Amino acid sequence: MLAIKSWRIGSTLSTNPYPKAWNGSTWTIWNEFLCYIIIVIVVSLIIKYKKIYIPIMAFLWLGLSFLSSRLPELIKAGGNSLIDLKLFIPLFSVFMAGSLLYSLKKYLRFNLFGGIISLIVASLIITSFPNFGYQYAALFILFVVFVIANKIPSPKWIKKNDLS
Repeated sequence: MLAIKSWRIGSTLSTNPYPKAWNGSTWTIWNEFLCYIIIVIVVSLIIKYKKIYIPIMAFLWLGLSFLSSRLPELIKAGGNSLIDLKLFIPLFSVFMAGSLLYSLKKYLRFNLFGGIISLIVASLIITSFPNFGYQYAALFILFVVFVIANKIPSPKWIKKNDLS
């Protein structure tokens, strides 16, 4: 029920710049739902291995980032299915990076120096791998976002809740 099958509703957007897409951001709903389900499964399977679950998550993030760089081959192998690999794998790679960073939060300090270093590392990765570097850089980009989120004053209810 969450997978988008049609991007339009009749001719209601015929005068818009994207006349065939009512809400372009809705494509992520199905994929995000799958990401959350997979994270629950992964964490429930590896949580009993508390000492190695972070390296396992890091391995999954790097593996997904690598798969993102091989998407043309995967698309040929995947064919038509319920999961659009071209959209899902890069998104899940970034999602896994966020999950990994969240798992590491008690070991990290989200300060300005770390944010600047992360921004430099992310920039180098993205320029080195222009077609798929953002998946490898996701962890560092998200670190910068966490630094900004920790430096900007927020109401208490935002600080206590995940408003991703």
